[in-house]
Amino acid sequence: MINSFRLVLESDFRCDSLLPVHEFHAGPSCPVMGGIFLEFDWHSNNQVFLPCSISGIMIFREATREDWPAISDISRRSGYEDYINRLGPSYLDEGTVLIAEDGVPVGFSKVEMMADGATWLSGLRVDPDHWRRGIGSQLTRNGVDISRRMGAYAARMLVEASNYRSRALSEKMLFREAESCRFYEQGVDLDGYSEARFKDSTYVAAGWKFMRADRAPDIPGRFFSNGPNLVFAADDGRSFHVLSSGEPVKPADEGMTICSSGIREDLFARLRRMEDFPSAIVYEMIL
Repeated sequence: MINSFRLVLESDFRCDSLLPVHEFHAGPSCPVMGGIFLEFDWHSNNQVFLPCSISGIMIFREATREDWPAISDISRRSGYEDYINRLGPSYLDEGTVLIAEDGVPVGFSKVEMMADGATWLSGLRVDPDHWRRGIGSQLTRNGVDISRRMGAYAARMLVEASNYRSRALSEKMLFREAESCRFYEQGVDLDGYSEARFKDSTYVAAGWKFMRADRAPDIPGRFFSNGPNLVFAADDGRSFHVLSSGEPVKPADEGMTICSSGIREDLFARLRRMEDFPSAIVYEMIL
């Protein structure tokens, strides 16, 4: 549960009246989006009394179940018909979903703690009518700040390789490239493989989340090897991360496969490359 909310006051900020404010104190402030960024901590049952009759104010807060219709609509309007809408309201059940609100919700993102002690930042979406206002950047900053409060040692996120705008933004915010990988629509046929022991600083993918193998005592999956190939199979039985490969990978009927961009592509000739997400970069910020 987050214990703060954030207001971004833009240059046209105007307030005709104020409602009483319940148990808060001002925290750090800094310039952002051409205006003033204020942070408040609150106590009690997270009740907050906000200014009324305001224009030019952006609020960042934790999502509730009542926000689901707006989250679904923002995701669709942003051009995504992906896992968020397939999950439905259960998308809100894990992690912390942040909302950017300008009178109504205009953007969102999610922060989740992983087994290796780092957080995973995902699902960043901003309504197209509110693009180029710095909302995505501020949602990411909020995610990083929440990660610190959760005690995470790092924050990571995945950016599609051809999304140069998001890559530039990530690097501007001091995220570094930690891993690059390719994605395939089919899983790996593990017939002939046996379970293997593996502890290394390698990043492994459990679904769409990447974590450090050496820092995750309860990593959600197991390692398998047939000699030339080493594969991490997630507990969901649907995602496979090929960590090394010396012979062609045999496809399974279902699932998805991730592999490092440094592994020879011809060894995956029998797998279908993902059309909408063929390759991506894992960005990391050490906190």
